[in-house]
Amino acid sequence: MVTPSPLAANCDFLVVGSGSAGLSAALRAAKGGLSVQVIEKSDKHGGTSAMSGAGIWMPANHVARGQGIADSPEEALAYIRATAPEGWGQSEDKLWQAFAEKAPQALEFIDQNTPLKFVVTIEPDPFSEATGAKLRGRQLTVRPLSRWRLGRLSGRLRRSTLVNFIAYDEMVSIDPYHQPFRAVWKLWPRILWRFASNRRGQGNALMTGRISSCLDLGVTFHRRTQALRLLQDDAGAVTGV
Repeated sequence: MVTPSPLAANCDFLVVGSGSAGLSAALRAAKGGLSVQVIEKSDKHGGTSAMSGAGIWMPANHVARGQGIADSPEEALAYIRATAPEGWGQSEDKLWQAFAEKAPQALEFIDQNTPLKFVVTIEPDPFSEATGAKLRGRQLTVRPLSRWRLGRLSGRLRRSTLVNFIAYDEMVSIDPYHQPFRAVWKLWPRILWRFASNRRGQGNALMTGRISSCLDLGVTFHRRTQALRLLQDDAGAVTGV
């Protein structure tokens, strides 16, 4: 059973859970000069994000733009509206608009403030015949990173059940699951180097980049610390956990 542990001190910004979304928020808050703490109820950091393939759907992003791939928030919004289930737009359209406009800015911020290197994969949008779809440019992933960047937390990063010494874009282009011998033949120098340097791709790389940058900015991490309830003032504003 997970038992709560007290935080070392009060903070300006508290993040519950150490996955990709939470640590993106922690990174932004710490970069803005706030004192930040992250609580994680399990014994490992990274959540399911660390176990993922780290495939990132990001329209109108700066990485694709740098390769001459044209896109816009308007086209992305048209695609989302065209592929969403019937009736969802009545409650979700404002969120879609915010995502199409602001998500590319968030990615650029992470690119500038972490060691993560984003790359465009060869994949098209899932519904490539829909209005606003792109055949390439919106599906991204990250290059492998050494887990040794995490220092004392390197052993506390959640491991993946995926073959994560191969990066997501290599999975897509080489298909090691169906052509393992071909994949090993093409990738064996990289694989050896990654084993020697403790480099991993996919979700482990994604969270190594997030956590290491948060540590550099003074973010404090707590394991085995479960949020039980929110603390609120008389007006209903959340003041703590």
